[in-house]
Amino acid sequence: MDTGFMEIKSLDIPLPYLSAFPISTADIPLEGTEELFAASLRGVVVQLENLTIDDVRAPTRDEMGSFVFHDKSDVKALGQLSDEVKVHLEQGQKVQKISRGVINQIGMGRYAVLVGGDQSIKF
Repeated sequence: MDTGFMEIKSLDIPLPYLSAFPISTADIPLEGTEELFAASLRGVVVQLENLTIDDVRAPTRDEMGSFVFHDKSDVKALGQLSDEVKVHLEQGQKVQKISRGVINQIGMGRYAVLVGGDQSIKF
C-alpha cells in the first residue's frame, strides 16, 4: 500500500549536474502547509539563499541530523543533513546558500530540505 511518503535513494545523475530551483523558506514552512506548490516540490532539487540557522540537532542512531533555519521571509523551515555532511552548523550562523537540496515530505503537509553533501552548503 502506498503511504504517500517518498523514500530518498541515490540518483544515477550526480546532483551538481541538475539545475536547482530557487525557493524561499515560506514555500516549505516548519509548521506545515496545505499549499499545492509545496507538494509539487517533493523530490525537486532546490536552492535557498541568505539563511540564518535557528536550531541544530545532532544525528542519533535512528535519525539524521537536522536544523531549523529561515531566510528573509522570516518563516522557519526544516533541513536534514545526510551522513555525508561533515560541516558544523550552529545556532545564529549565517549561510550564504544551500545550492543543492532535495525536498523531502516528512509528514502530512510537512517538508524538509535534505542536504546531501558539504559542497551544497556555502558560507
